[in-house]
Amino acid sequence: MKLTISNPRKNWTFAQRLKWQAIWWGIPMMLLELIGVSWRLWIGILLIAFPVYALMVVCAAGLEHLFFSDKADRSRPKSGGV
Repeated sequence: MKLTISNPRKNWTFAQRLKWQAIWWGIPMMLLELIGVSWRLWIGILLIAFPVYALMVVCAAGLEHLFFSDKADRSRPKSGGV
C-alpha cells in the first residue's frame, strides 16, 4: 500500500492563490490590526494598513505561484522536435 500526500493547491492559477491568500491571511490580519484602535482612528489606519496588506497578499500569492509553477514545469517532460 502506497501512501502519498498530495498538495491540491499545486495546480492552482494565480487568481485562485490570490483569493486564498486574501481570505485566509489578508482579511484576518486586517481585522486584527483594527482591534484596540478607537473608532475615530479606523479611517487613518485603513488608509495606511490596507495598501500594505494588499501588497502583502499579492506578493505572497506571487511567490507561492512562482514556487509551485516552477516545480510543476520541471516535472513535466519537454516535448521537443527530436
